Formats: sequence, structure tokens, C-alpha cells
Amino acid sequence: MNATDGLDLSVVMPVYNEPHTLSASVARVRKTNVADGWRTQIILVEDGSSDATPGTVRELGARGDVIAL
Repeated sequence: MNATDGLDLSVVMPVYNEPHTLSASVARVRKTNVADGWRTQIILVEDGSSDATPGTVRELGARGDVIAL
């Protein structure tokens, strides 16, 4: 079994210099209504930010429901 078995929806979010809005954006995606029983994942792709964004991405990734790249 791999990480994508049974997934119905993946949301890929490229992020660059977004430390002040990233947590709120992820929260909005989490609140989005999807069909009952759907399994979802959020993938954050940090694109070489020069501010606090990489740390925010790591923090969100540590929660377990977000994949941080």
C-alpha cells in the first residue's frame, strides 16, 4: 500500500513568500466540503521562499494531514 491508495482528491498548493496567509489558506482548504467518504490530502510545494514560509510549511507538515515538499 502506498500513500495515494484510496485518495480521491489531492490539492497541490505552490507557496512562495506566504508566511502570513499560508495557515489560513490551508484551513480554508480543510473546511471545503467534499463528498462523504472522500479521502483528501493537501500538498504544499515550497518554491524557494526567502522569508519564514519554509518554517510555516514544516509546521503544517508536522500535523500529519499536510504533505510538505
